[in-house]
Amino acid sequence: MKKEKAKTSQLTKFVVFLIVLSMIGLILPDRSSDRSSISQEGFNVYRAKARIVNTLDEILRDPNSREDTRFGGLVEREGVYYIMCSFRSRNGFGGMKRSEILFAFDKNANMVSYK
Repeated sequence: MKKEKAKTSQLTKFVVFLIVLSMIGLILPDRSSDRSSISQEGFNVYRAKARIVNTLDEILRDPNSREDTRFGGLVEREGVYYIMCSFRSRNGFGGMKRSEILFAFDKNANMVSYK
């Protein structure tokens, strides 16, 4: 009787583990598309995202409050590459605010402008 309970308990734990593992797989973002787009026609997405983060740290009133940073897809128009970045940060009154900034880059991932 104890052996059956032990086997059932182990089986239950294993099933729960598999369910949790599959839930984590559904929650985490798929990074395979990011890896395949390291360079789109010679454009380095990772370099551009690093420059975005550095720029945010320079322009934000409280850079340490920045959280939930998300990047949109890469869009190319007439030789200019655009990436949208959204994030939350603390404003001058101490409240958290969600912001979006559109960053523009040249083909070498040098930042041209942001707004």
